[in-house]
Amino acid sequence: MAQVWLADDATGVGTLHALLVWWKDIIVEGLKYGYFVNQEKSCLILKNPEHLHSAQEIFSDCNIDIRIDGQRHLGAVLGTPEFKDTYINKLVVEWSDMLKKLVQFAK
Repeated sequence: MAQVWLADDATGVGTLHALLVWWKDIIVEGLKYGYFVNQEKSCLILKNPEHLHSAQEIFSDCNIDIRIDGQRHLGAVLGTPEFKDTYINKLVVEWSDMLKKLVQFAK
C-alpha cells in the first residue's frame, strides 16, 4: 500500500483490502489530530472495472464514491484514457471561452 499526501488530500494505491484498512485507519487516527475525513467527497477509482462488484462489497459500509471511469484530483485527472480526453477537452473549451472574453475586454 503506497500513499501520498498534499495538505489534507490523500491518495492511496493498493489492493482493495489494503485500501479498506488504510481508509478506516485514516478515519480513526485522523480524529485524534483533528482531521475529519469527508467521505462524501472521497472517491475510489478502480483500475480494472471487473473489480467493481468486489469493491462495492468490500466498501459497503463506507460512504465513498466508487468509480471505474476516473476523477479529477489536485488539478490533474486520473482514470481511463477516454475520461482523461473528455476532461481535458472540457478544460480547453473553458479556457478558450475565457480567452475570447479577455480579448473582448481588451478591445
